[in-house]
Amino acid sequence: MQFIGNRYEILDYDDEIQVGKLYTARDTYYNRTVYIKLIKNVEKLRIGFMPDLIDESTVLSQINSEHIGKLLHIDVHCTEYDVYYYIVSEYFRGESLKNFMYNNILDRNTIASLAMNIVKALEIANINHLYHGSLNPNNIFIDENKNIKIFDFGITKANKGVNLRLDKELSYLCPHQLNIDYTDKESDFFSFGIILFEMVFRELPFGNAYIDKEMLKQVDKGVRWSLLEYDKSVEDIVKIIKKLLSRDNKYNTTQEIVIDLSNIIYEDVELEENSEEYYDLVYEEEEINIKNVNLKRRLLMSMLVLFLVIMIVFSFI
Repeated sequence: MQFIGNRYEILDYDDEIQVGKLYTARDTYYNRTVYIKLIKNVEKLRIGFMPDLIDESTVLSQINSEHIGKLLHIDVHCTEYDVYYYIVSEYFRGESLKNFMYNNILDRNTIASLAMNIVKALEIANINHLYHGSLNPNNIFIDENKNIKIFDFGITKANKGVNLRLDKELSYLCPHQLNIDYTDKESDFFSFGIILFEMVFRELPFGNAYIDKEMLKQVDKGVRWSLLEYDKSVEDIVKIIKKLLSRDNKYNTTQEIVIDLSNIIYEDVELEENSEEYYDLVYEEEEINIKNVNLKRRLLMSMLVLFLVIMIVFSFI
């Protein structure tokens, strides 16, 4: 049994608790399930992080979005050797997008739908002058109905825009985060492009590295699109990915991304409706044919009965 802050019992850890990982926990004060994450006082942690994160949590609590996880409690946890900050978030019954995308085959409609929900979360964040800064499929959760919720909003912004590299995962960082530790809404667009790429191809566009400079070199090489094979049904999604990862022809607002995703979703709806209309028409034609056949059978039976009656009458005569 492992308690954080003498209040939160971690429910899903193995031998040790990893810094930066989102764990399921029980809040013993209110007897409710929550998520909890530990942050160690590392070199990249900026002065004023704690009060700034509290400010960000206040902004998040005022945002009414079903796709953004709220921060419930922020405090300090001390052990014999170290001091940690811990962040408690609302619970959302589901699994990480990372697990979901590698355990399921995602079709065009599912990818577009999930992408739209992620963009909606980024859109409402941008309206409230927020960005994520550490967006990756490990802090995006999805439930059985394919609803999504994004966690860890506010952490990078509270750290003066410097990504903490909590899980040593550099694969989802944009070039200016890797180069000069600068984060903005464009950083989220780039990270979203990488996530979308991973949903389609089940691999990372630039691979992985453990040093910022090495990761930046791999990003600078770009994606070798000519070597990638994909179904033509996701060609429109691939076009969106290319624009998200581009340094020149790129998206400037979430609305532009929403429009392109909407075209895909509405096209699928129209195809489905046309398909339903076609099958309805076929069904109606079959019903008409069946009715015609039944009518012919009844006429034939009537004629046979009439013939028998005539024969019987003639026999008596």
